[in-house]
Amino acid sequence: MADTLIAQLEAATKGSPQLNAKVWWGADPSKAWISYCNAATGKPGPRPDKMLSSGLGAFGMCSQAPAFTTSLDAKLPWENIVDVTVHDGIWKAHHVDPKTGRSETGIGHTEPLARRCAALKARAKVMEAEGKQ
Repeated sequence: MADTLIAQLEAATKGSPQLNAKVWWGADPSKAWISYCNAATGKPGPRPDKMLSSGLGAFGMCSQAPAFTTSLDAKLPWENIVDVTVHDGIWKAHHVDPKTGRSETGIGHTEPLARRCAALKARAKVMEAEGKQ
């Protein structure tokens, strides 16, 4: 899932509520699912592995998701961006893991998109190393 989400963020020309919800689902699926269930009709079932993208629940989740792809203030909990550059309208953000010193670079058409890409790439590497992906 992380690779698909990162590819979507890198391809996006701007952030959106739908992308915010996808980042939220990837970062904290339990909180995103609670938001989905609060807006959906009927009795909620168990949280699915993949984000549901239609219906009232999805609308509620999109409207309540933090502005990860449009705001610099809505950063991910593990995000540690140390440098950001822009060249010809393409942003690059550099995340450094404070525990390992490992660096990941994210690219995007806006600074928030580049920052979230870098942080999600770093998180994917950690999860892979821990055998959780």
